[in-house]
Amino acid sequence: MWTFRIIAWLFLLTGVITFIVGHKSQFNLLTKIYFFTFSTLPTLIGLFLLVPFLGVVLIFSLFGQLSGTGDAMLFNNNDIRVQTTFLGVLGPPYLDIYKKEGLFEKRVYRSQTGWFNKVDSVKTFTDKNIMTIAVYHDKSEDTSSPLIVKVPN
Repeated sequence: MWTFRIIAWLFLLTGVITFIVGHKSQFNLLTKIYFFTFSTLPTLIGLFLLVPFLGVVLIFSLFGQLSGTGDAMLFNNNDIRVQTTFLGVLGPPYLDIYKKEGLFEKRVYRSQTGWFNKVDSVKTFTDKNIMTIAVYHDKSEDTSSPLIVKVPN
């Protein structure tokens, strides 16, 4: 999750900083294209915003993806992570459940619809081979009908 954001921001910042500090006579063609792209990027974004509705939606969605402002961690322990994930400005976030496997995480569940705006609580129950995750949310009429996800250990 954060790896992509860090790489994307470093990619953008190295282009701008190197173009300002570096000697332009020493750049080859590929490097000049790279720096030209990031030098004209603000102008291209401004022109793209002139497209009614579509430009604004895409720019804000891209900003939300890169900044991570729409993600909310709901539960985290040594085995799993439950969070809502921002997908775009026109839709609500989705509920994702990740299983931790060493340094990496594997997504084991994503909600089919993005209606998990108000998660009330998350409870986990661990058996020998299966971890059961109960997500209580605003769509459950009572506390006896949470979303149940079973994850093998």
